[in-house]
Amino acid sequence: MPAFSVNGYRAASIRANGGGGFACCIGVPLRWRKGMQVNVRWSDNVDDFDTFKEISVEVPEYGEQDLGFLSVHFYPDGSIKVLVTDKTATHPVYPYPRPN
Repeated sequence: MPAFSVNGYRAASIRANGGGGFACCIGVPLRWRKGMQVNVRWSDNVDDFDTFKEISVEVPEYGEQDLGFLSVHFYPDGSIKVLVTDKTATHPVYPYPRPN
């Protein structure tokens, strides 16, 4: 499976075509600030982890009640979304759709 990191913290378990994962140990402020971004670095090539892509992704607004995980989603169109949430992707009100 491809590897990724957020602000230098390693994560894994990306599924192809829209998978995502939770990144451990990334600190976020208790209060969201406009313009907050994280740096996501990943490899699409499971045979060559030295070939990475990198992008800064804006963190959408969150509240103290959302603190728990930093979730990262990789979509088939190449877009990447992140969010701070206390819910896992299987929770009924998880805000991002799961790809088929």
